Amino acid sequence: MGVFACRDYRKGSKIISLPIQSGSLTRNRAYEEALPLLKKLGVDRYNVGESFIISAALYLRHENGIDKGTDLMIPDPNLENKYHGLPMTAYGSLDRAKLLFDNDKIALDDAAKMDERLSILGVDKMVFRYFLAYCVSRRWGSFGIVPIFDWLNSAYKEQANCRFSVDGEHFSFIARRDIIAGEELVWDYNDSDARVTWLNYGYVDPRRPRHAFIELMVSEDQRDKFESFATERLGLTDLDVRRALKVNSCKFEYFLIEPGKNLSDDERRQEVLSAIESFVSVRYWFRVLVISNSKNVSHKTKVPHPELDKVQFGMKFERQVTLTIISALQVGLKQERQRLEEFCTSEVGTTIDMSAYREMMEGATLFWVNALSVVAALLSGASNEEKMHCINVGLGKEFASFDELNSFLKSDHSEDVSVLKSLIGRYIWALEP
Repeated sequence: MGVFACRDYRKGSKIISLPIQSGSLTRNRAYEEALPLLKKLGVDRYNVGESFIISAALYLRHENGIDKGTDLMIPDPNLENKYHGLPMTAYGSLDRAKLLFDNDKIALDDAAKMDERLSILGVDKMVFRYFLAYCVSRRWGSFGIVPIFDWLNSAYKEQANCRFSVDGEHFSFIARRDIIAGEELVWDYNDSDARVTWLNYGYVDPRRPRHAFIELMVSEDQRDKFESFATERLGLTDLDVRRALKVNSCKFEYFLIEPGKNLSDDERRQEVLSAIESFVSVRYWFRVLVISNSKNVSHKTKVPHPELDKVQFGMKFERQVTLTIISALQVGLKQERQRLEEFCTSEVGTTIDMSAYREMMEGATLFWVNALSVVAALLSGASNEEKMHCINVGLGKEFASFDELNSFLKSDHSEDVSVLKSLIGRYIWALEP
């Protein structure tokens, strides 16, 4: 499904405009239609959200063979076959929540409640979850499902040629640039990373970033020491955020961003910047961890929180931090593989081909392990010649001298922008003659 321009449009012009709630499946209308099904929940029906209510209305339309084209497009009746193998049919399930949020108590409790409600309703859970994913991804705030607007496909960042606007009493799409007749209208309604995009929408978008997840388990004693160091010596106050909502309060979770592929120069620069920012954030906490566990750091030492990233520690310390991050990445990958295996053997996972998810998960982790391995080599006690060789292999270059490498690192050519180049630039002091 897609929507195409029937004529040329100039930047800033209004392409499509519809009166608010004109033909849209609003919450009130959906509740009236879904009431025969929702009554089975008893008083709990007053606790369900708008997306659940609209999904229930769509489910009944589907079951009764009703196609209200004036309201919205109803997907074809053979949903079981059409969407067989796509991950949206796992939306809202406890098994999916365990795959993505295994340490978030609220997310797991909400998913368990969803499974319980669907069992009480006695619906085909796979079909209902497709409608649920459909509504969550396409519902317009408190307005419900809007016809035609629902048909536009998503684009990523600069690819979007129009934007959504609520102007007075109308929904509108506005041209972000000049559009020629016959061009597909696309907008950036989905800003999720590649894996969540695949899980929620069922398509792989290589332009989107991927996340490498890091898991760090500490004992209660280690946590107390870690927390004490962070609060007393760094002045941190937000370390304990969401602790009460975790299944295991001694499990710390981080992520590193791998930029997407086939990006424009501006997009690539921005994504590399975001990736480096994610690294700085992760490195910050791992520096805290290494410092707090070090016997050589005076307990009287106080490092101001905002300044920690600016402090340049020695090669031995920085290498220890880097190797600790690599180790945590590998542990995180092992745990993700285990969760993926459990999901694939679960009730909702057995019908879904998770190869795309697996490739994105492992690819992002390998990307960062390889990049940080070059950093670890740069911070090692090897000779400068050996370090230069490792850098050349990592960058795919043939630099003959430090000056030549340093000149490259300071250059701003768009084709050379990369995470590894930025990382090496941060640690080039370890190679200075």
